[in-house]
Amino acid sequence: MKAVTIIITLMFVLGGLVVLSTGGSHQLDIFNTQLKSNPTWSWNYPIVQGYSGFYLKFTLSPILYTYNYNGYPCIITSMMAGASSTMFGESMNVYSSSNPSSFRVDVTFNYKVTLLNLTNNQNTTLAQGTVINEIQTIGGGGNNGNLTAFNNLSIKGPFVGIVTAIVNITATVHLDITGQVWTVTNSGSVFQQAYAVSGGASLAVSPSVQQNGGKVYFYGMTGFGHYYILVKNGYGQLMQNISIPQYSNYNVSYTIPSNAFIKGGNNNWTATIYNTMVPLFLQVIFVVENINLIPPTPKIVITNTPSNGMWIVNDTVDVTVIAPNATNIVAYIYINNGGMPPIGSSEWIIYQKTYPLTNGQTSFSFVIPQADSITIQVYAQNDAGMSYPAIYTITAQNINPSPLQTGISLLYIVLYLIALIGGAIIIGLYMPVSIIDRLIIIFGFVFFMAMVGVAYILPSYIGYFPFPKVS
Repeated sequence: MKAVTIIITLMFVLGGLVVLSTGGSHQLDIFNTQLKSNPTWSWNYPIVQGYSGFYLKFTLSPILYTYNYNGYPCIITSMMAGASSTMFGESMNVYSSSNPSSFRVDVTFNYKVTLLNLTNNQNTTLAQGTVINEIQTIGGGGNNGNLTAFNNLSIKGPFVGIVTAIVNITATVHLDITGQVWTVTNSGSVFQQAYAVSGGASLAVSPSVQQNGGKVYFYGMTGFGHYYILVKNGYGQLMQNISIPQYSNYNVSYTIPSNAFIKGGNNNWTATIYNTMVPLFLQVIFVVENINLIPPTPKIVITNTPSNGMWIVNDTVDVTVIAPNATNIVAYIYINNGGMPPIGSSEWIIYQKTYPLTNGQTSFSFVIPQADSITIQVYAQNDAGMSYPAIYTITAQNINPSPLQTGISLLYIVLYLIALIGGAIIIGLYMPVSIIDRLIIIFGFVFFMAMVGVAYILPSYIGYFPFPKVS
């Protein structure tokens, strides 16, 4: 074996490892960017001698769900379907003179919030608009009120990048002082930047049905942030706050209180994992009086067939549930989000809906809202509580995917395969070394291309989780 063979092969292998560790997401680059901000605009205007006139001050800032990283705000965005990450809040305080006879301020805000998404290096407008405010008072002084451009602006999605919020302000103030009207106009702008990171996590619970005094176990993974699990009973009362370390494969337990089950009451407890104040995932825990008295696990049967041999968007799915020794069933149907159920009931197709049983069975239907994996989860119920769940999963497709999306996807795949196969053929036929050396170099080349595929193709399907460690 020639030395050049070893060198070339090692270069391919090491190059592949570098691509795998740094390619695709650019998430580590985010903290190498210096942020800029000019978050405050003020206007102090004295009218006449003996009167202080008025003073306007506008402040734009990240307010909730933020960390401080190297002195810069860092927003935690949620991978949870339907969960929001509150980003920016602001207010303009308006102060008048000590005793004007009348006072009015008209302010127009033009705002825009953009994201430099470091997963694809594209700028995206998250929100923009115009807001017109007016404050009018008669007499008095001091702080005459607050104006707002937007109230706790929030976005949805696991964004990774740099968020920039800009507000342009035009203010016109009218003061009537002893019969003389003063009208003046001024303008200014403020902006604020913040890091946006996707603080991912997962949450599973076992068992999902537990009796008084029994233990349930919460386990999963966490990324960057400050994590905790809130356990609440069926009436929303906080029962336990469990702290979870970041960057961990955690497994923690919680003991159901000995008097938790309420006969005839709401025994559907919840466990929700949060990053800072951002809810990520929710799991339901059914508390029962005695495991030995609950009904058997029900059976789910899909009674109709999908269109064209596969489920597609807007198809109706007919479900029959067989549940002997039960009085009714409780159904949950949701679109999978990284294997996790949604955080709030509004994001579920069917959430905690009860269906009565006739001769031990019942039927219902739902319409497929989008192309994705959909989970049907059903529990049987009697006076002792819920059964263990029956789970059925279907996968829905778009019948008419976008030709542009399809064409781009196929182009990427074709180019990747041409590079992989063509590179291997060129090395195998034309590399001026022995056949064994060529095979070794081909192995290194294929390894490199496999790492390129993992770094740049798989992330488009599995997302970016967890976020790289930054502290």
